[in-house]
Amino acid sequence: MNVVVEKYDTALKKAREELSRVEEESAEKEKLLSRQLIDSREELSKLTELMSRVVSRRDQFKDELEASREAVKELERRNAELESEKASAALAHEREAKRLRDSRVFEVSKERVRVEAAMVAKVSRRFDRIRAREARRGPYDNARLLYSQAFGTRKCLEVLKGGGTEIP
Repeated sequence: MNVVVEKYDTALKKAREELSRVEEESAEKEKLLSRQLIDSREELSKLTELMSRVVSRRDQFKDELEASREAVKELERRNAELESEKASAALAHEREAKRLRDSRVFEVSKERVRVEAAMVAKVSRRFDRIRAREARRGPYDNARLLYSQAFGTRKCLEVLKGGGTEIP
């Protein structure tokens, strides 16, 4: 029976060694898993914190986006108002320019008529003076003109004679 007990004893020792080795491996694995669990929890807490920050920033960005959209709507409304004001100002400017152009055309036409009337009056006065002089001109003027002509001819002949030219 000693052989059986010895076999049993060696099998028991092997089993105990195997058990202690498995327990050590299990303890190491447990430590490793424990460390991994702690790391995972830390990572989870970091990720949770990051996620909460991301969510809060997302909410903040949503608020900013809404504010930006409101600002864009307000600016578009203001732009539409300014465009309508610009269009009405352009229309008023066009009307005023047309009025000034018409006024200038009227003034130029009026000035042209005034200048024409002044020129007609001036020409009429000169022609009237010429007509009056011709009407006043009589036999005395004809005699005076003939005398002036003869006197001028005589002067020319004297100058020619003084220059040594023979006059037949």
